[in-house]
Amino acid sequence: MTPSESLSAEELLLREAVFGDASPSAATIQSVMKDLVPAIEKPAPTREKLPVADKVAAVLKTLPASTQARQMLVHTVGEVADAPPPPREWLVEGLIPFGTVTFISGDGGIGKTLLGQQLMMAAALGLPWIGRPTVRTGSLALFCEDEVAEIQRRAVDIARHHRVSLSDPLLKGMGFLCEVGEDNGLNRFDGSAGDASPYGTTALYDALTDLAEKHKSRLVLLDSLHDVFTGNENYRPAVKAFVRALAQMARRLDAAVVVLAHPSMSGLDRGSGTSGSTAWNNAVRSRLYLTRREPGRGGAKDGAAGDARARVLKTMKANYGAIGTTIALRWEKGVFVAEEPPAVEGEVVPTRKKMPLRRVLPGPRW
Repeated sequence: MTPSESLSAEELLLREAVFGDASPSAATIQSVMKDLVPAIEKPAPTREKLPVADKVAAVLKTLPASTQARQMLVHTVGEVADAPPPPREWLVEGLIPFGTVTFISGDGGIGKTLLGQQLMMAAALGLPWIGRPTVRTGSLALFCEDEVAEIQRRAVDIARHHRVSLSDPLLKGMGFLCEVGEDNGLNRFDGSAGDASPYGTTALYDALTDLAEKHKSRLVLLDSLHDVFTGNENYRPAVKAFVRALAQMARRLDAAVVVLAHPSMSGLDRGSGTSGSTAWNNAVRSRLYLTRREPGRGGAKDGAAGDARARVLKTMKANYGAIGTTIALRWEKGVFVAEEPPAVEGEVVPTRKKMPLRRVLPGPRW
């Protein structure tokens, strides 16, 4: 007798709903069914008089996602042999890719939030960020450490740097939440989940994702990691689950999810900018490190030792580009500027003068 012949009508429908067109082994079917069939047979007044198919559907809705077998699609190189791959998309070429997670780490008070806000405003305007061209897009930020007034003060300086007005319609595409003192955790742990994964996301995670999707924001900024991650930063499974959730957000939005983070003391001492488990570095696709400049390092126009205005942004990890890139920065009039603008397609991108703007239609607004 085949496995199908030994299954009841309810079990056959469950198998079809769970496995689809796949052909699982009898052992796999039996393993899954031992959890599903008792649920079907369990008395439930709301299901007693339902047709079999509706009863099965009602049961499936009550089951954790992990109970259902994952559908896997095998690809071959031959499928794409006749068509070139789509070009990789970058928010900032070589530094911040779309569709994945980027960490920007740095010691407290070094200027990560300012750098992140500069990125948001530059992207909203379609202007360079620290000398690097950006793709014009709307954004959404969760600021957990700064009140609205502080964001406004920075915005005045950044707008002055770009020589635009804060009333510029393009800036209406930059939205932000200031949730100082609130519970801003995006992850949760449920130790009673049984066979299901104990790691999940919160209502705030869902709300942020929905907001960004509604307003077509392709940049999501989270400031900072120790506010939005509530687990043990040294526990690899928790770290991987959290970064995976952020990556899912990035893929759903086709956005760059940028997380600002503080390194540990050992990360500061080693100059790596890391903190906790190595999974933080391994799980993200891009990681940048903002640090103070040291004598003889950080570019041709190096700052002197103890220069409080001098910084360097280092590429510590780049799965889709080169690592080891350093950008010499200097704080001037409330913003960071690149001391040596990079060459882009044979031209030097100015950082201290206003870029000529094309006439463009305003993007999504908040």
